[in-house]
Amino acid sequence: MGDRFRLLVNVVDAIEQPGALPKLPVARALWKAQPSAGNRIGKLDIGRRRISSVFSQALTTDDMRRYGEMHVIEVLVIDDTTTLHGFRDALRWNDAFCRLNQRGG
Repeated sequence: MGDRFRLLVNVVDAIEQPGALPKLPVARALWKAQPSAGNRIGKLDIGRRRISSVFSQALTTDDMRRYGEMHVIEVLVIDDTTTLHGFRDALRWNDAFCRLNQRGG
């Protein structure tokens, strides 16, 4: 199952609905994920773990980071400034930190 929880936060841009959405009985939101489609971060294999998605206009990225800090959960953010190489490096650094932290505790 893995050795820790990971919270993956993907910043999105909410877009206006082009019209009625009758086949969506409850949720009525459309969004475009950051970064642009040309970036392959969304296709990056992040440990083959189970993923659940949530959309919120009430929470900010800082709120999610604070939540992660309070509950000792790794938080990874994908936004317009994220690059594939930088994201892979963050995964490696976080993995090293967690492994070293487990041995010391």
